[in-house]
Amino acid sequence: MKKIGFAGSFDPITNGHMHVINEALNIAEEVHVIVSVNPSKKYMFSGIDRKHMIEDAVGHNSKIKVHLVENNYVASWLADNDINYLIRGIRNSNDFEHEKLIQRANMDVFGPVNTLFIMPPSDLESVSSSFVKGLIGPENWTHYIKKFIPGNVFFQILKNYILDNANLNIRNNPHRYKELMGYVMDSYMLPNRYYHNLEHIASMITDYKNNHKGFIIQNIIDAIIFHDVVQQGVCSSYFEQNVSNFKSYATDEEKSAAIVEYVTKECSTQEDVKNNYVSNFVKQTMYSGGISVPSEIIDLDFMILGKPANIYNEYKDNIRREYSQYSYSYYVEKRVNALSSILKMIKDNTVFVFPWSLKYKERAISNIEKEIDSLVNTY
Repeated sequence: MKKIGFAGSFDPITNGHMHVINEALNIAEEVHVIVSVNPSKKYMFSGIDRKHMIEDAVGHNSKIKVHLVENNYVASWLADNDINYLIRGIRNSNDFEHEKLIQRANMDVFGPVNTLFIMPPSDLESVSSSFVKGLIGPENWTHYIKKFIPGNVFFQILKNYILDNANLNIRNNPHRYKELMGYVMDSYMLPNRYYHNLEHIASMITDYKNNHKGFIIQNIIDAIIFHDVVQQGVCSSYFEQNVSNFKSYATDEEKSAAIVEYVTKECSTQEDVKNNYVSNFVKQTMYSGGISVPSEIIDLDFMILGKPANIYNEYKDNIRREYSQYSYSYYVEKRVNALSSILKMIKDNTVFVFPWSLKYKERAISNIEKEIDSLVNTY
């Protein structure tokens, strides 16, 4: 077969869609992915964004062409482009009946447009764009959603979620704010960000919102977004070059706070610059010397320690990957010291002390003690 089409809204593209594309590659020389836009529907991503995400997901394969089709019927577009075959994935009998009706309508109205149906593997049979979007929001959604979508789509969903929750009391220059927030997002997507990345930030925002329903402090959400923008001394080169005295700050937290102050000064009022509430919250995450006063943002940052075992195990593996430049013996020494310090803070009631965070305390203690034992016994 010379050409075959695969049409949908792809809002967003899922691993189920990717399976159909890969199957199409086995039976046709060219696969034409058609991103359809229905003006009456509300989408998570714009048509052009969906097109770009698909192109990234397929690795810009020369055998796959991605098209944005607006104000036109898919079957009409196929006929205009001399494509007589369409491929569709069907997950159940309801999908089949629906697709059969569309196939007949296409044949009646537009002529010889034949549809090939394929069944997805069992692990993808429930996956759809609607299913993926329905996962967003509850606790730990970032952990569960990523197995259903390509990596680039996962990061785009995280970016949108974070930016939808950002504010920083912007009262001046929103265009400049959007530009600078792009550099913030870039920082979290730098190489070697296996844990201190967009997923960590989105997870913290989710935990805060779900545990503070009806009483959300925007400054805390903004502090969450900025608190790890610098990790192991590194962030977007833009901030390194433009934030005054950037390299003079001793810790990542101080550098991240300086970036907050820079963005605030660029985009907000003098009153916001003077108060520096967000910057002060970011500085509270500098707890290597201990914690004198409990802080909600510290509890949120430590929330990962009290997650279920499968999520905690992924976290500790990612921490090791993030510090893979160090020998295992050196890593074990530093990690055990850090975990022991955190464990002492938890048992001394300076962490997990708020009514909403207490429920994470016992599991955090258990997770930390198990990891320390594992590290000590394997070294």
